[in-house]
Amino acid sequence: RLLEFIPEDFDGHVLDIAGGSGLLAEHLLKRNPNARVTLVEPAEKMRTLASRRLGNRIEIKDATSDKLDKLGLIADAALCSASFHLMNEETTLPSVASILKKGSVFAVNCWGHSFDETIDLQEKVDWMQFIDQALSEFDLPPMNHPKKTMPRLKSKERLRKIGKTCGLHLRVTNIVTTEIQTQFSIEFAAMDPNFLLRME
Repeated sequence: RLLEFIPEDFDGHVLDIAGGSGLLAEHLLKRNPNARVTLVEPAEKMRTLASRRLGNRIEIKDATSDKLDKLGLIADAALCSASFHLMNEETTLPSVASILKKGSVFAVNCWGHSFDETIDLQEKVDWMQFIDQALSEFDLPPMNHPKKTMPRLKSKERLRKIGKTCGLHLRVTNIVTTEIQTQFSIEFAAMDPNFLLRME
C-alpha cells in the first residue's frame, strides 16, 4: 500500500525510515529499479540484514527518525513501514520535513491501535495468554508479565497540527481492519518484556 504513493516511473531518491531488514526497499526496487534508496535504521543487526539482502543497491545509514537532518540527505519521497506508531511525531515529523524536497510524499503505515478510531478493535485479545501458551509448549518457565499500559494513540488532528508547523500536510488516511487467525511464535514470546510494553 505504501508503494501506491510512489509513481511507477519514479526514479528519484527515496528514504526508507526504520527500514529494518530492507524488505520494503526490496519491493520498491523491484517496482522502481531506477530509484535511489537510502535505508535509515538504528539497529545494527537490522542494517546487517539489509546489507545482505540488497548489497550495494541501497545506501544504509545509522540514525533514528528524529535525527534525519544530521545525515545531510535530500529526498524526493520518504516511506516508513510498521514503525511510525513507535515514534514521537513531535520530533519525527520536523526531522522528515527537513530532508524532503517541496512537494514530496511521506507515506507511513501504523499497526494496531494507532488511531483513536481503532482503539477498541482488539480489546478482547489477551496477548499474555498467547505468550503463556507459547512458553508452556516449549516447557519454558512462565514470564513475569509487564504491567498493562494505555495504547499509544495517533490522533489525525494532532498529526495534522504538528505537520502543519513544519510544512507537511496530511492528505490521506486510510484505516483497514483485517481479522486473522492468531498464532504466536516462540521468537516473539521470548522477547524482552519491555519491548512488549512499547508495543501495547
